[in-house]
Amino acid sequence: MPSYKLYYFNAKGRAEISRLIFAAAGIKYEDVRVQGADWPKLKASMPQEAMPVLEVDGKKIPQSRAIDRFLAREYGLYGKTNMESACVDVVCETVSDFFTAILPLMTEKDETKKAEVLKKFMDFVPVYMKRIEDCLSKNGGGNGFLVGPSLTLADLAFLRSCDMFDSRGLKLTDKLAALRKRIEDLPKIRDYLKSRPVTEM
Repeated sequence: MPSYKLYYFNAKGRAEISRLIFAAAGIKYEDVRVQGADWPKLKASMPQEAMPVLEVDGKKIPQSRAIDRFLAREYGLYGKTNMESACVDVVCETVSDFFTAILPLMTEKDETKKAEVLKKFMDFVPVYMKRIEDCLSKNGGGNGFLVGPSLTLADLAFLRSCDMFDSRGLKLTDKLAALRKRIEDLPKIRDYLKSRPVTEM
């Protein structure tokens, strides 16, 4: 079994999907949560001078989406065929669009511009939910997951976006709320969610 270290700040942020993959696969790893004051000293030792970084038996991999896909392939969470993998990617890129839409809300300081950014984001929320629902429907909808017959990276990426729904007081559609519950009720995911550190982001 490889030795894993996942380096990121003490936040969910760009590392949380990887943590969810580790949880779903039941894989042990060292969750290295770097304090902000320590980051300048560590920065030069990290590829691309950024985090998250996954260290696998001493070799470091940067870029969150590359890490997520690496782990998903390793532990059977990336679909069983090339077409299923493409469908996983579609969901993951849709989730990425959601985070791109919400990011300006977290960074914009000007109050006038913030109102414009908020409106743009709120207009995108139903679009995002419809796109995820469409993926669910194409996979049979109802009682299943987003791609194929079992949990994949797609479901974990969607679950990560639910954190932002919670933080903004947004409601999922009934179908997506049911999907969220199916994912969260998986024993390994349930245990992880109960035990993970509480952070703002």
